[in-house]
Amino acid sequence: MYNALLPVQCVIYEIELMVYGSKSLGEQMTKWQCQVCEYIYDPEDGDLDHGVNPRTPFEN
Repeated sequence: MYNALLPVQCVIYEIELMVYGSKSLGEQMTKWQCQVCEYIYDPEDGDLDHGVNPRTPFEN
């Protein structure tokens, strides 16, 4: 389990680039991992505990 910090409050780095959704749009979303708490944000899942809906890019 990770601590209560939001991913944007931690130092982050890109861990994996994956393509989701419409291939015709070429939409790309990236997973991010916090170097402090090791939380992994996956845009496909969002973060419902913190009010972030699925398919929300980390950059938003």
